Amino acid sequence: MNRFAIVADSGADLSQARFDALHIDAFFPLSFSIDEKEYCAYPDERELTAQELYATLRNTKAKVATSQINPDQTQQTLERLLKQGRDVLYIAFSSGLSGTYASARFIAQELAVQYPERKIFVVDSLSACVGVEMLIDQAARMREAGSSIEDARNWLKQNRQRVCHQLAVDDLGHLHRGGRLSAATAVVGTALGIKPIITLNTEGKLVTAEKVRGKNNLFAGMAKHLDEADSLEHIWIAHADALEDAKKLADYIKKHYKVRNIHFSSIGPVIGCHTGPGTLGLAYWGKGRV
Repeated sequence: MNRFAIVADSGADLSQARFDALHIDAFFPLSFSIDEKEYCAYPDERELTAQELYATLRNTKAKVATSQINPDQTQQTLERLLKQGRDVLYIAFSSGLSGTYASARFIAQELAVQYPERKIFVVDSLSACVGVEMLIDQAARMREAGSSIEDARNWLKQNRQRVCHQLAVDDLGHLHRGGRLSAATAVVGTALGIKPIITLNTEGKLVTAEKVRGKNNLFAGMAKHLDEADSLEHIWIAHADALEDAKKLADYIKKHYKVRNIHFSSIGPVIGCHTGPGTLGLAYWGKGRV
């Protein structure tokens, strides 16, 4: 059977091990820059590792930025799969955070006219980081079980709002430098030890859910959202070069919730450029978003 192809991008923060395990057929790298020197974010971190990025952000006031996928590369990659006789399912980084989805959807619509015998679907994950990986993982499982590309696409659209994220930023200065927080708010917040807990809303945009003071309150503030989880069979904790804090969050969660499996992953450059080192993320299957 000619299984449909699954395509991912840097917004999913897939490690090379996960990329291989999920049998992803193609990958679109988003780019990021440090003081105007540009890199592409690949699963194997061939151009710059996340650890190197975070070391730079810790030690300097470097100017960072991110860019969406290259349209020409996107078209060439998708067309290569179509020419192979493959149907294509691309699970894209949230449209609320990047223009990547809109760009790919436009290209897919043009290719659909050129290859009417093939199916090409672009799904807006409305998620980021490990939240996208959760959706890719389910699509890959469905493909292995013999589901059609239409069934996988429909499941993703029906369940993407169940992917719930909590994100905690350690240094508000990075949000300010990324244009997502005013200078005054960053300075006052840092002085008071305020740490915002950010979530993704129904449009896939980052919004502040609440603010807490101190790391101990941060763990409690993030964990309490598990009260709304649909299942505690699996949860995911992501971190930006902050493994020890990620483990402490996991210990807190295990102490207060009956979670069966906790998976750790790294936050890559696409989100990390804006949130900075020390960021923690928590993701789980919930009943829906607000």
